[in-house]
Amino acid sequence: GRKVKKKEQELNDMVSVIVPVYKVEEYIHQCVDSILNQSYKDFEIILVDDGSPDNCPNICEQYKKSYSNITVLHKSNGGLSDARNAGTKIAKGEYITYIDSDDFIDANYLLTLVNLIKKYDADIAVTGMRTFWKEEWIAKYKGTVKEYCFSGKEALKNMLRQNALDTSACAMLLPNKIARN
Repeated sequence: GRKVKKKEQELNDMVSVIVPVYKVEEYIHQCVDSILNQSYKDFEIILVDDGSPDNCPNICEQYKKSYSNITVLHKSNGGLSDARNAGTKIAKGEYITYIDSDDFIDANYLLTLVNLIKKYDADIAVTGMRTFWKEEWIAKYKGTVKEYCFSGKEALKNMLRQNALDTSACAMLLPNKIARN
């Protein structure tokens, strides 16, 4: 019984979900709602309004009023990396993940990433992504799910070759202390 309690406690590390927001009125609700619908409940959402000229700043503020775990940061436009960095500076979570505001995530996204870090005692966990067009119906993934555990050098080789790892900042979970460096 003691090990189970410790394992459960370890899975309670807060995750900061950082979402740069710019000209995504059409997608922002689906994005934020998918984050709010996570099976893993210990998270905060940081919506970084990167000077969006549309109604996104107001939409972000409406979410903030409705959910205590949402923070909104308004800043002048500086681009995607600048918005991610601004969100990272105020993140309170043990771990950080970045979600693009025109993307949405599976209900088990955070749980899967946190479990991978704990299972392999890893520094960073990465999942796959699927690309589709707005008109497409999204079928449940029927492929084989593979897990890899790489050293730093092996991970870099796979990223550079675009093998098992992508170079995107999305679909990964990393410790706050690494994200801030």
